[in-house]
Amino acid sequence: KFFQIRAQDIPKGKGFGEPLRLHIQWSEEAMLVAFQPIQLDQEWVIIAADGKGFRVAGQDAWSTQRTGKQVYNGKAGIK
Repeated sequence: KFFQIRAQDIPKGKGFGEPLRLHIQWSEEAMLVAFQPIQLDQEWVIIAADGKGFRVAGQDAWSTQRTGKQVYNGKAGIK
């Protein structure tokens, strides 16, 4: 899944930090793999542990929903 957090929603200044789960909604077993700025003209290669993968364009990964955007539905148990 792809999740987006707007820069203006990230707290400013010093503090104790704020959990990402307050901004996005992911399952308890989900694992954060990468955190980077999105560029709509960029492409990523998504590869599962079983070696299957594909390319996804930034425009196709963009989502404004807290639940993110599902781009791959693999078999159960494969990450």
